[in-house]
Amino acid sequence: MMTADYFEKLINIFKNVASHILRNQNIPQGRTVFYDSALVAMLDIMAFLNKLNHNIDGLKVPYDIFHMNELHDYLDARFDYVLWLSDNDSGKLYLCNYPFLFDAHAKLKLLETDQSLQMQNAMQNAAQKAAFAALFSPTQMVALNQFLVLNVTRDHIVEDTLRELHAVNPSDLKKQLK
Repeated sequence: MMTADYFEKLINIFKNVASHILRNQNIPQGRTVFYDSALVAMLDIMAFLNKLNHNIDGLKVPYDIFHMNELHDYLDARFDYVLWLSDNDSGKLYLCNYPFLFDAHAKLKLLETDQSLQMQNAMQNAAQKAAFAALFSPTQMVALNQFLVLNVTRDHIVEDTLRELHAVNPSDLKKQLK
């Protein structure tokens, strides 16, 4: 049975090697990490150690020991996330496959990116539906909107907002608010 101190030192060794490999990749903007078998080995070992850390008795070391806070120095995780989402080839290397590496700030940026992508997709889908519906009934006004429109009064802003949100289709909640 290894001590928490030894376990933390072990994690830091693999984290430092992975950090060294990433630092030497000189990743251009708009790209994700380059495939490197040594990097994959380090990340896979860290993934195994992260899994070991989450045992039945609780965390052996705090989860932030696994964070690579300097990741933002090497790459923009948002590019990695977008490429990771759009790629179906699981053989490529994306840091998003190793979420334990990201600190709270990086995860916040990833959530903001995901929210922005979902909003953009919802607006595009609404515009496509409106255009498609207009083809079949050009004389009628199509009631599809690419924005989420809430009609509220200043006197009853909370009540009106809740009433309006209750009547909205859940898929429309991803649209940009007007």
